Amino acid sequence: AMTVAFTEALSLNEATINQAESLQSPAKEPGSIATLKGDEGVVLIFHVGESIRADRMSVNGYERDTTPWLRQQAELINFPDCISAACDTCEVELVIMTDGRRSVRDEGAGDMQPKTGSVLDLFAAHGFDVYTFFGRRCAQQLKYDRVIRVLTHCSRERFNAPGSPWTSVPQMQDVLEKNPQKNLVFFINNEGSHTPFDHFDRENPPFAPAGANFEHPSAHAEEVNNAYDSTIHYTDEFFRRVTEAVGNRPWVYVYISDHGEYLGHDGMWGRAALGMGHIPYHSTRGSRVGMFVLPSPQFAAVHPHFAEALKKLRAHRTLTVADEHIFHTLLGLFGIETPHYDSSLDLTSDSVQPYSGPKPE
Repeated sequence: AMTVAFTEALSLNEATINQAESLQSPAKEPGSIATLKGDEGVVLIFHVGESIRADRMSVNGYERDTTPWLRQQAELINFPDCISAACDTCEVELVIMTDGRRSVRDEGAGDMQPKTGSVLDLFAAHGFDVYTFFGRRCAQQLKYDRVIRVLTHCSRERFNAPGSPWTSVPQMQDVLEKNPQKNLVFFINNEGSHTPFDHFDRENPPFAPAGANFEHPSAHAEEVNNAYDSTIHYTDEFFRRVTEAVGNRPWVYVYISDHGEYLGHDGMWGRAALGMGHIPYHSTRGSRVGMFVLPSPQFAAVHPHFAEALKKLRAHRTLTVADEHIFHTLLGLFGIETPHYDSSLDLTSDSVQPYSGPKPE
């Protein structure tokens, strides 16, 4: 069954890879940025996270304190009702980073198909140096990794965290020291809370006993759930370390998880995306994922547009949002004008429309 699932995954990814490679860069169209000249030292931290369910974050009311640092951030703009596009990472990345919509491969989707490439290209075209920080998996050159490599092709440099995601923080510090005045994008895509739930402090797990036994998960439900919650606690510490590294520069951290994980509640465990049978993904709790925007006080002070955009974001934080909002919200937040922008999907716009598709109860 594992071999069949792996073969299906490769064929699914191949279709998404082909689609990503066929897209023209949005920077080929004329555009402008109204907010920055290029030497303000602004840092956009754009983090497509891995497998964090919204209902397992204490910032969203989960009884365990899985996000203690995030919960204490006074400037946090948290979106508790964010619905991911798919349970396949490649497809989700395409929807988040381009103007594509969910079901990007469906026949007859019409205007749902992406018409342009990565949003990172637009930042690179408007004075930002883009640096990408992957986890270990993108170092493996697997087909699975190729979509995100296509979408980050404008990067000045790509780094791989050799061990845990925490090991990418010194890499970021090095880039920051070498570029004190440059406007930067740090694009992060690392393992996070993906199965087998092994990124946490094994010596001192915050929730114990912790261990991901996926041969018999139902018989080890407590350990598996403890391991999953421990990985979220670990990612919360990652957020803290990254923002500490960026320090007093004007920065804004935009985080969205790709999809959730199945933890027994939906009758499934782990990444049961393939062969899910009769259960539609969007009826499961795994489709509601973590999303937030966290600005530094210095960011709002750089330009009046930033302060106004953050105010609008805060006003819209109770909306049902989705992956489709990210591309346009990043453009709206930074005042980047391009023909590919759609104000109805920009959470900093008065005319934004919420996601209205299927979602869990």
